[in-house]
Amino acid sequence: MVACQSPKQYPFAGGAAAFHHFLTNEVIPFVDAHYRTNGTANTLAGASISGLFTVYAFFQQPSPFHNFLASSPSLSWDNFLIRQMAMEYAEQSTDLPATLLLSVGGLEGMVADLYPFADLLRGWRFPQLNVHVATIAEETHFSVQPAAFARGLRTLFGAIKNKDHHA
Repeated sequence: MVACQSPKQYPFAGGAAAFHHFLTNEVIPFVDAHYRTNGTANTLAGASISGLFTVYAFFQQPSPFHNFLASSPSLSWDNFLIRQMAMEYAEQSTDLPATLLLSVGGLEGMVADLYPFADLLRGWRFPQLNVHVATIAEETHFSVQPAAFARGLRTLFGAIKNKDHHA
C-alpha cells in the first residue's frame, strides 16, 4: 500500500463535511419536494476521489442514503485517513445500517487497498451492514467506471425490483 500525496498539494480538495451537509440538507430535501421519491433506496455513488467521498458519507450516520457505491475509491488519500475514520466509527457504534458496494479495476493498483478495507468492515459483524467487493478484470482506473456502476446498480436495484415484483 502506498499513501497518496498530502492533500495540501491539492488546494481544491477537501470539504467533505460541507459537501455532505449540502447534500443532506439542501439537495435531498429539494429532490424529495419536487419529485416522487420514497426514501427507501437513496443511493450515493462515486468514483476515485468521489468514491472516497462516498465511503466518507457511508460513515456519517444516521444518513439519508441507504446504499453506497464506491468505484476505485482513493482510500490511501491523506495516509489512509478514511481507515482511521472507520476505526473511530466502529469504536463508537454497534451497527451501520447500509449497503456498501466497493469495486476496482483488475489492472489498477488500488486492488491492494480495497480488500483489506472491506475485510476490516466485515470483521465488525454489524447486523445491518452489507459490504460487497468486486474486482472487474481487465479494467483500469479510468475504464472500470461504466462496468462498476452498471453492476452495482443491478445488484442494488435488481434486488429491489425482484422484491417488488414477487410481493
